[in-house]
Formats: sequence, C-alpha cells, structure tokens
Amino acid sequence: SATPAVQALRHAWAAQQRGDLVAAEAGYREVLGLDPEEPDALQLLGLLLKRRGVLDEAERCWRRSLAARPGQPHVLNNLANLLERQGRLTEAESMLREALRHKGDYADAHYNLARVLHRGGALDAADQSLAQAVRAAGGRPSVGMRHLRAQIAMDGDRLDEALAEVDAALAEAPAQAALHH
Repeated sequence: SATPAVQALRHAWAAQQRGDLVAAEAGYREVLGLDPEEPDALQLLGLLLKRRGVLDEAERCWRRSLAARPGQPHVLNNLANLLERQGRLTEAESMLREALRHKGDYADAHYNLARVLHRGGALDAADQSLAQAVRAAGGRPSVGMRHLRAQIAMDGDRLDEALAEVDAALAEAPAQAALHH
C-alpha cells in the first residue's frame, strides 16, 4: 500500500495532467507537508512555480530536489534554464554540464548549453554543443535548433550559412515570426 505522501503525489500529478494547476500545486504542497524533501514533489512544484513566474521559490524547490536526489538531469536542465533567464550564465552552464554528465545523450541539455554558450559569446563551443544536440535528437535538427544555428552563424559572420538555416527552418515553420525577423 502506498504511503500518504505517495498517494498525495499521485493525486497532485493527476490534477496537473487534467490541467488543474491550482489543485496540483496544493497537492504538491500537501506532499511536502508530509515529506518536506520529497524530490519529485519539489521538482514538479518548481515547474508550476516557474510557469507562474515565482522564480525564487522555483529555484529553491529545484535545489532542494537535487539535494534530496542528486544527479537528476531534467531538474538540472530546468534549473539551468531559470538561471540563464536571470543572466546567471556561469551557473547555468555548470548545471547543464552536470546534467550531461549524468545523461550524455540529453538533446535538450545540449541545446540549452549551446544557447548559454552563444549568449556568453563562445561561438565555437556553442556550435559544438548544438551539433551534439542534433546528434542526440537523431540527426534531425528542430526548428529551434536551426534558428539557434542561424544566430550562431550570423554572429560568426557566416551569413550564407545563417541564411540557409533560416530558409530550412522557414520551410518547416513558415508562420514563426522570429524566423522572419
């Protein structure tokens, strides 16, 4: 039989799956009332808080989740995205490298690392990380990957390559305004 905390976590997850985010958040908080360091409740509550723009509390949840269960690549990736959004690029890069240490084929983490490196001006390293993201995604770059590759190429004065990537991305997503820009 499941513990009360596990039962509450299942109910909260079900509420989130139904789109009832208020009930889901209340459920995750209930779980944490029963088990304050339950890593899954902490990471899922962090996602909801980030979505609501409560970034400081989301960060605390994810750090507590990682303290309770180190090496969760998806939590490290989410935390890195939050840190990157706040301009904390060195910390974001560190989190992404840690995520990749635990799951080397994590396409999203490679892609996010490429974004962080690009934003920090490390174009060659960003190119390499983006190439790893494409490999991890089965060799087929997403529209987002193509867009990032175009930005990196443009910043590296490789305009023909940048235009080719934008054209390829537009062929897949012609309505995406950012590509037209």
